Amino acid sequence: MEIHHPQSSLRVTFDAARQPNCRDLFLHFHGAHDIVQMAVKNRFPDAIAASVNLNGLSGAYQSYVGRSPHWMFVKLLAELQQATDTKQFDSITLSSFSAGYGAIRALLDDPRCVELIDQLVLADTVYASFGHQRNSLEARPFPSHEQNKPFVDFAKLAVTGKKGMVLTHCELEPETYASTEEVGQLVRDAIGVRLTPVNEVWSKGLHVKGHVRKGRFVSVATRGYQGSDHLAHLKGIGTWYRIIPRFK
Repeated sequence: MEIHHPQSSLRVTFDAARQPNCRDLFLHFHGAHDIVQMAVKNRFPDAIAASVNLNGLSGAYQSYVGRSPHWMFVKLLAELQQATDTKQFDSITLSSFSAGYGAIRALLDDPRCVELIDQLVLADTVYASFGHQRNSLEARPFPSHEQNKPFVDFAKLAVTGKKGMVLTHCELEPETYASTEEVGQLVRDAIGVRLTPVNEVWSKGLHVKGHVRKGRFVSVATRGYQGSDHLAHLKGIGTWYRIIPRFK
């Protein structure tokens, strides 16, 4: 069954024929719902697939969450439970692609939301403003540490097994702000892990050049500087769902 929310771009898909009291929830920000739906259905057939798509960049998603992230998140979860006749969620996984990270970062700013989130899947999505300069005048500035603190803090929880987190990126490099690769390196440095170099081709055209796992934190780096290499991370969202280090 599919539900369209009347006042937003929220779409929800679940198997109405099955009526478990508890379901896993996958809530995705930015990316074709059909891709998310199929990825969830193939791996977690009893789960609920929900997605939010807005016009605009990360700021639009941050505005969607609003100034009261916990209030908004609890309200949204209650609406999803009512719409799908689900008494409670066994687990809550948030994922995003490209600009969708704006919503997740806003939610992570509230510790009460962090408590509710079990796993994050960040598919070539976490950008940032530039922060302080590197020592070399020819190098790009570092990403903003302040903007990425919520992701670093969540990654630290994943390393200790309290949460699950998948962080992916390609090599596409924006001129005026930090890339997902630069942010990925910042997060890995903060938790003390390094990519293991590989040369592998995964599904959906993902040319993997490195990956690492520590605790329940996983990071995957892929090759490619083109928009198609970026889009491959959305098309391959099912791959990222499959490698989530889960509790059970």
